[in-house]
Amino acid sequence: MAIPQVRLWIGLFWVLGASAGLEDPFRSWADAHGKSYDSAEELERRAVFRRNQELVEELNSARGDGAVYGLEGPWADISPAEFVGRLMPERHLIPAALALARESLLPGQGTSLPDAFDWTTKGVVAPVRDQKALGSCWAVSTAENIEGQHALSTGSSAVPLSAEQLVECDASTDSSCGGQKGTRHEGCADCGVFGGWPYLGYQYLQKAGGIFSEADWPYWHEGVFPCMPVGYDKQMCGNHEDLYCRSNSTKGQGSGGLCHATGGFTTRVTGWKALSTNESELAAQLVHYGPLSVLIDADGLQNYRSGVYKGGLFGCTPDAQSGILGLDHAVLLVGFGTEKSLLGKTQAYWKLKNSWGTKWGEQGFFRLERGTGRCGVNLAATTAQVSVSEVVV
Repeated sequence: MAIPQVRLWIGLFWVLGASAGLEDPFRSWADAHGKSYDSAEELERRAVFRRNQELVEELNSARGDGAVYGLEGPWADISPAEFVGRLMPERHLIPAALALARESLLPGQGTSLPDAFDWTTKGVVAPVRDQKALGSCWAVSTAENIEGQHALSTGSSAVPLSAEQLVECDASTDSSCGGQKGTRHEGCADCGVFGGWPYLGYQYLQKAGGIFSEADWPYWHEGVFPCMPVGYDKQMCGNHEDLYCRSNSTKGQGSGGLCHATGGFTTRVTGWKALSTNESELAAQLVHYGPLSVLIDADGLQNYRSGVYKGGLFGCTPDAQSGILGLDHAVLLVGFGTEKSLLGKTQAYWKLKNSWGTKWGEQGFFRLERGTGRCGVNLAATTAQVSVSEVVV
């Protein structure tokens, strides 16, 4: 019985250490992220932080994963289950629409790829966003793909575009998506802060006439949820009741809301493409088209710090019953390269832009093993097609 008692006192010593003037990693982290709690919640979050410390130690001691883990990012005070529940509302299978629309390279294309390529060095990738604890990654990834397309079309630097427009206005659905009839899995839908699909986002923007700039329609996340998009499908998106929203929290809905605008857009979406699942072809398409929207299984990325991620101890695992890998997070594919491991082995990787702020990962970016279909990165790559000349101002 002595060992549990010692562990209890060690845990209590760690929780109360700040009052004795000792180093307090939790308080340092909370201050860095602007976090504050009432007394009861602080005790709970300290305990979660400590468990995450233990998990990080376990991840860093594991062999075979090229990533390093730490607690510098924004999710150190929530459990892995909370992390998945807040940011990844649903795990998805691949819609039939993507399989039908896939574009492969013609013979001879992509045969002279560089060893490394990075769109972030070419001015077409805007600064890293922070989606906060909302399931809006799909909207961010959609907007960021179009930012790259707009920059390449105009020959200018990337202009941040409005992810909020998609969150507030886009309620697109795709009943042919597949899944179990009569359940949330029956089809695909864009569900505001409860998840969505970039390919449906492109289709919405094509019908709407275009996308606004971030400056004209900024992202709202503090204090109040945005209103549900008009036409929100509770069967496909989940019955979350009607989210409370204030008139000053939304620019999209209500009388004169921008969801009904017919002009003022930064660029116009004219179509979209689903890209190859072959990673060599995908690399060539990345170079040819620009930064691409991709979906991944991101469950194990909560406390990623740096290096080439291979799934950790529990990430990127197929469903136990179906054997199919579920996808639950949208990001932006911006580059690829290789690096040498400590043992001299060459490791190919993708470079991706996340939307969890610059304190997470490699200044908001991460690297993922390339060539193995790791985390489903090759299963749902898409890009919009844009027209600057047809924008209605």
